[in-house]
Parts: sequence; C-alpha cells; structure tokens
Amino acid sequence: MYDYGVKISTAVTESGFPVAYVVSSPHIHDVQLLENLVNEAPIPHILGDKGYISGFVQDKLAKKGVTVTTPLRKNMKHADKIDDVL
Repeated sequence: MYDYGVKISTAVTESGFPVAYVVSSPHIHDVQLLENLVNEAPIPHILGDKGYISGFVQDKLAKKGVTVTTPLRKNMKHADKIDDVL
C-alpha cells in the first residue's frame, strides 16, 4: 500500500504561534496523534475538531491535567441542546 501525502497535526498557542507538530501518514486517525502532541507541548487546554472525540483518550489526558474540548457530532446524545447554546 502506498501513502500519498502526509498529515500534519499542530499545537498552537491562543495567538496562533505553533509550539509542536506531528507528521504522519494520512491514514492515521487524529485522536492517535493527540497524545504525541501533548507529550511534545504539555498544553493544559486543547480545543480540537470532531476528529479528536474519544472518551478513552480524553479521560487518559485528564489524568495528566489536560482538558480536551471538541464540538459534538450531530448523532451524539444531547448534541442538539449544546449546538443551540453555541
């Protein structure tokens, strides 16, 4: 199997300054790269997209003092109530 392209996941500060990055195959899921990013730049609060939704990984990072906030998927429980507030 051939990989065409790369995926670059970055961690940036609130002002947009990059502090860490991970380069991987485009076939690797975002949530698998999240722990590597946190190890490179221990940021206490992470705002990620829907690709970072994983209760297991979020619980694991919470034990390290890292909070991961993501928007909910439309098929998730109570997603409609939260979307109305946002």
